[in-house]
Amino acid sequence: MRRVLAISLLVALVFVVPLGCKVKGGEKDEVLARIGGQIVTEKDLDDFIKTLPSDQQDKYNTEEGKKVLLDALINQKILEMAAKEIGMNNDPLVKQRMEYAAMRVLIMEYYNKYINENLWIPEKQLKDYYNNHKEDFVAPEKVKIKCIVKKDKDAAQSVYDRLMKGEKFDVLANNESEDASTRSLGGLLPEFDITGNGATGLAKDTKIQKKAFEMAVGELSEPFQTDYGYVIMMVQEKTPAQQKPFDQVRAEIAKAILVTDEAIEDYYNQNIDKYKQSEMYEVASCYFTDRAKAESALVDLRAGTKSFMQVAQESDIEDSAKSKGGYFNWLKKGGMISALGKSEEAEQLIWASNVNDCVGPVKGEKGWHIFMIKSYQPEGYKQLTEMHDSIADALYSQYKSEAADRAFADLMDKYNVVNFIQLGDFKNMSAKEIMDSAKNATNPVQAVTAYKALVTLYPKDEHANEAQFLIGFLNAEELQRYDEAEKAFEKLFKDYPDSDFIDDAQWMMDNMREKTPLSSDVQNAVSNAAGLTQ
Repeated sequence: MRRVLAISLLVALVFVVPLGCKVKGGEKDEVLARIGGQIVTEKDLDDFIKTLPSDQQDKYNTEEGKKVLLDALINQKILEMAAKEIGMNNDPLVKQRMEYAAMRVLIMEYYNKYINENLWIPEKQLKDYYNNHKEDFVAPEKVKIKCIVKKDKDAAQSVYDRLMKGEKFDVLANNESEDASTRSLGGLLPEFDITGNGATGLAKDTKIQKKAFEMAVGELSEPFQTDYGYVIMMVQEKTPAQQKPFDQVRAEIAKAILVTDEAIEDYYNQNIDKYKQSEMYEVASCYFTDRAKAESALVDLRAGTKSFMQVAQESDIEDSAKSKGGYFNWLKKGGMISALGKSEEAEQLIWASNVNDCVGPVKGEKGWHIFMIKSYQPEGYKQLTEMHDSIADALYSQYKSEAADRAFADLMDKYNVVNFIQLGDFKNMSAKEIMDSAKNATNPVQAVTAYKALVTLYPKDEHANEAQFLIGFLNAEELQRYDEAEKAFEKLFKDYPDSDFIDDAQWMMDNMREKTPLSSDVQNAVSNAAGLTQ
């Protein structure tokens, strides 16, 4: 089975690892495999893992993950050796494909770094921001823990005593823990940081989080009570807070530069209707197949002797829901309730309740459902603070798309790209004929297309600077495409700095978005521009 996995990985990850690297004196580098006259060392694998995306690094930087990678590396090398032995590397088609693959790697590296991450922001601007805001790019302290959970306090103490006598934590977690989500993993939870980011399952409990960062690596806690039951915890690993290197946070820096609080507030105000909300209740629920147990659970909840987390774990819901502390829904009138569906009876009880009230039971197909009101949302508009992060993500996505457009436009301009197919019939026309075509255009889109063709085909023509100005003018005044107009005027500034239209273009840049009436100078400039009728 592992061989099949390794072959699959070989197809998914095309990589080259230099084999048999020499090791500096005093350093140990275990030899993991020998392939012909070459060796594969542990350092080879570690170095390769560092080149993977961060999510894959975590996956393969484990004992089992390294075994899979080693198999993949061996498969890669023996196939390479076999191909070279029969001269396949000299096949013209293979050579062409190899060159194309190398070109694709180069293209994707450039695109990911300068467009996808940098958002086409100059490197110096990114580095200046990083150096001036280093405190914003610090990875918080992280921890990995193992937990054993028991509902009963005495049972938890018994397990703790066995641990103190030397029994292995992983074995006891697998055999004794009552937390289904971590039992088969020896109690291991995913790494999380001191802010709670990354916390799942048990680690969402703030008591567990607090204790984890108070304990030392290898330390074993006595049983302590949580919403999940009595927990015995061992700290497996800790990573101190550390400065994130510049190359690791390029995308974060670009986002911080572009997605400002002012931009987020403007977006919110311009799209306020998107954030209208109905009256809703946030509800936690679970069910029991026996009505008496459901009613008993309600008594415990109302008396405060048990939390909803504890009640949910004692209920008859599936294990995946138990680990989360029940089902959670934001309900509006006529909405669906998890594991119950639509229920007028439940809806009436919930709408007649206050936050923290516990109500039920309500009969459903699976049993008797009980509910706890977690929070209430009145009808109105979602607050900016609530929508801040989602708007930031929306703007970031928009800016990424715009960055790609800017990058390709700049690079096409830099390398003098001319797409003759897009130019159509213009490629066979003189500058004067193209200008006449613009003058006789029946709509501004046709005129803009003609002016662009003129500037592309005849950039040194005496009317090219006028055409470049008119591209911006028509986009602004006739089409209200202000971003396109801005690009056109910036191109005028760059390519035709001595043009008579520079001052008029600057006036347009400063005033077009405000829809200020045209100044007399701009009106005269447009009237005198070649190819435009007034």
